Amino acid sequence: MVKFVSYPPPRYSEGNPFMELYYNELKSHGWELAEFNFTIPNLIKHAGKIQVCYFHWPQTVWRKGNLLLSFIKCLYFRFNCLVAKALGYRLIWSAHNALPHEYRSLRLEKWMRRFLIKKFDLIVGHAENAYSDLKAIVGFDFKEKYVLVEHGTYGDWYKASGLITRETLSIPADRKIVLLKCSGKDYQGTQDAVNYLLNNEIPAHLHFLLIGNLANEDKQALLKKERVSVIDRKVSEAELADIFALADIVWMPYRRITTSGFYQMAIGFEKPVLATDIEFFRLHSEPGMIYLYNHTNMHKTISNLLINCKGHNFAGLKQRFSWHNNVKALLNAYGKK
Repeated sequence: MVKFVSYPPPRYSEGNPFMELYYNELKSHGWELAEFNFTIPNLIKHAGKIQVCYFHWPQTVWRKGNLLLSFIKCLYFRFNCLVAKALGYRLIWSAHNALPHEYRSLRLEKWMRRFLIKKFDLIVGHAENAYSDLKAIVGFDFKEKYVLVEHGTYGDWYKASGLITRETLSIPADRKIVLLKCSGKDYQGTQDAVNYLLNNEIPAHLHFLLIGNLANEDKQALLKKERVSVIDRKVSEAELADIFALADIVWMPYRRITTSGFYQMAIGFEKPVLATDIEFFRLHSEPGMIYLYNHTNMHKTISNLLINCKGHNFAGLKQRFSWHNNVKALLNAYGKK
């Protein structure tokens, strides 16, 4: 049996079932989850009883209101990690992204990522491109401690409520619905998609359904378009399942990404994806379930949505993105350490 603590604990990741699904699979293989704060007194107290400290998004420890305080928190975190290693704990980091989506100092984040990769026992990537993305940031190889555990699908986690329908949204039955999750975060490329919708005529067979955060000016302009609907409030998990069930295509205009839970939702609901032609989408898709575009053929690709699609190959992807299959890679890597 392996006893481990998680930072953050799964209960702090509300709205993101990744950790619970991942850890449930680890528990089925004899791993037992404990909980204590990552402080030196606790590390001393539990030494020999807990084997692993497992980190997700460690930047939350040092992401503070000003750069000086962030730097002090970095030193505190680094010292605690070194004490943990001296006490015999094994340290694991799940590198969900090469860099945090938000950060105060690029130099500080690179410095901390070099520390994590040099000092931690295992670095876990959740996408095929994760290793190359990380290597480009830190500038050195670390294959001897890297393990790929591909992000799994969400299975039956999201259950539709039937509250959001074509009728409640007034979307005619003869239109194919393209779902777009909007965000103010630059890497998601929302503004590229919004600009396209505002500056081009929308094909008659399509209807764009936008959810999430939109600038008010953009929202008002989009609402004047004939084949656009906007849900600009927070939706529940059941409502999100309704929306995915309605959608015919999921649009992900990302500029860069290391891995994506939203993409896994599309796979789970067996929805074709419209996406920018970047490495993540090329490596994690199958012919017939994705439309890739760049800025030179964007309009043509969107205009031909669902016309050129030859079939959707989801069974193989669901098998590939199985928690049961992928967690074995971590178990094997841990056993070799």
